[in-house]
Amino acid sequence: MLRILKRSLQLIIIIVTPFACAKETQNSPEDPLKNTIKVIGADASAGSETKTTLDGFVTSWVAGDKVGIYSPQARPSVDGAPGVPNLAYTAQSSAAVSDFAGQIYWGTGAHDFCAYYPHTAGTFIAAEVPVSVPAEQTQVGESSAHLSTYDMMIANPIANLDPGTENNPAVVNLRFNHVFALLDFRIASITEKTIKEVELVAPEGTKISISGDVNIASATPAPGVSYAIGNPTGTNKVKVTITGNLDPTNDYNTTPGVFMMVNPGNYTGQTFTINIKTNDDVVYTQTRSGTEFKRGTRYLVKFNDELGANPVGLDGVANCYIINPRDLKTTFTFPITQSNNYWSVVEYGNVPDNVIDADDNWVASVIWQDRSKLVTLVDGGKGTGSAGQVKVLVDPGKYGNVLVGIKRDSNGDGTPDEGASYLWSWHLWITNYNPNDAVVKQAGVYAYPVTGGNVHRYRDSTAYTVWEHATYTNSFIMDRFLGAESTNTPYADEKGSYGVLHYQFGRKDPFPTLTSMYDGSNSVILSPITLYSGTVTKNVANQNPTQFVYGSSNWWSDAPTTNTRWQDHGSYASSKPILDPCPPGWRVAPTNLLWNDFNADKLRIDNMGSPPHMWTYTRAGANYPAYGFRNYSDGQIFAVGWQSTVWSAYAYYDSGTTSFNGAALVTNVDGAPGSYTNNVSFMNFGPRSFGFAIRCVK
Repeated sequence: MLRILKRSLQLIIIIVTPFACAKETQNSPEDPLKNTIKVIGADASAGSETKTTLDGFVTSWVAGDKVGIYSPQARPSVDGAPGVPNLAYTAQSSAAVSDFAGQIYWGTGAHDFCAYYPHTAGTFIAAEVPVSVPAEQTQVGESSAHLSTYDMMIANPIANLDPGTENNPAVVNLRFNHVFALLDFRIASITEKTIKEVELVAPEGTKISISGDVNIASATPAPGVSYAIGNPTGTNKVKVTITGNLDPTNDYNTTPGVFMMVNPGNYTGQTFTINIKTNDDVVYTQTRSGTEFKRGTRYLVKFNDELGANPVGLDGVANCYIINPRDLKTTFTFPITQSNNYWSVVEYGNVPDNVIDADDNWVASVIWQDRSKLVTLVDGGKGTGSAGQVKVLVDPGKYGNVLVGIKRDSNGDGTPDEGASYLWSWHLWITNYNPNDAVVKQAGVYAYPVTGGNVHRYRDSTAYTVWEHATYTNSFIMDRFLGAESTNTPYADEKGSYGVLHYQFGRKDPFPTLTSMYDGSNSVILSPITLYSGTVTKNVANQNPTQFVYGSSNWWSDAPTTNTRWQDHGSYASSKPILDPCPPGWRVAPTNLLWNDFNADKLRIDNMGSPPHMWTYTRAGANYPAYGFRNYSDGQIFAVGWQSTVWSAYAYYDSGTTSFNGAALVTNVDGAPGSYTNNVSFMNFGPRSFGFAIRCVK
């Protein structure tokens, strides 16, 4: 959210005019004084901070500043007719206290006065003084002199002031109030570029830039209450363009400010977007929760390590998204479309009450993250409607896995409905690996470089034609398991192995092997995975993404339980099942025959009997580390470091044993020291309640 720093400062303004000495006489109410009016002005708000220029935290007038004064009874000259409309007084020096050039004379009887800054030339009554905060503002380098153009102030009206005598005339004490608010942006995240523009975008329908008129003769609003602006027009954007150089430092206490005047208003509970353009025309964007901008107050907006790049929309509809962190904090967004895709379809969820309508509120939360502070949910995770997007802020240089889910939030207050279950959940794979880089198949080439690694093609054995079949002739397979931190043996500590994710056949959500992880507030979650013995419906499984179901060969109890790929309705050999756990454009290997060239000779293991084991398909240089599995009979983790097990999407029902199985690649090591055996089988069929690794194909 916007960080606010308020500093207390009283501003003294003195306006002095020539004084004519004369013999003291008694004046009747109809006999005007023959001397000019002395005016003293001061800032009416001890907490205000703005007035034209800023010298550090000291506020000053600038030579040439003009104020406009009105009085129905005062005269523009000694013998002039009563009425002073919009008379300009001009500051003579740049200082906290300045002499002002200009003169008005006392009329007869009690006097009323009102005034404003900066003076605008023209003929208009005190009830219709023009007021404006432009949408386009300009700052020269590190200077704040441009504020003299935008910082409007209105004096407290004075009523029924007795002129006094010629030798002892009354003094008009005008105390000025600021109409607008000042934002002081301190950018300390970009130290090798200069700042070109800063733009603040408020919610649609608001007017942080504004033009209209104001009645300066009306009573001054209470502190913090905005002036009423008549006939307002404006936009929800204000941009400051910097001419010359503004070079940020890496410390917000020393980095130069970008100063922006805005129309005050209460934006609590809303969202601001701040766009910062650098000299190379790169735009960095950050969303912040709104606050209340009060008139006459300066708000320090700090950008240290919180400045992010442009929000990145994650394309496609899926149950998993790859996030490649940027050099700066970045907001990534993804759609919640898949939730309704499931619940609204008869063949799948078929629960109308779980469908998110256009006006329905929901809230996202971090179910688990395997490393602390991987992501932060923007706007507290709040969203509306089926077209809404989940927004996550990701730090630079951090990698790991996150599971995010959404629940109903009927009140829209960021708190899930009491007793609400998850409607849907998504796996976020935060990695420097980008298998989506464009590659072109070449004959006899099996490894294709992409950002952070490779994608592969495998060779067919003499017994099969799969990779060169029309279905897979342009297919590629990732060089690592889904969620892996690298292609190597996973990093492990006392909590377990990082990036090792297991999936039950037909389920979209991963089951980490770590014994503790973190929630959205970065509190430790002990035993993040729960175990359930028996079977459940697919709907129950989807609403309980951390519950591993064990004890039966098939964890789900509702149809279909036949030989459909990854629980899909129909064979769909060339499409992505709705519960597929892979990122957009990728899917679980449709058939185990994609590994048909794998055998004990071609899948080399150099450390047999000395775990953690690593198998390498030498033709492509594809590594298969020993990620182990979760046992279907008790849900426990087995053989991490010893065995590699990888699901395909191919399902098989063994009528002889009445066992519901899935086809998988299994590699392991058997035997005893001195007589170990390397076992490799791409024709393994195991109960669907097993938890195996996934290697995605496109």
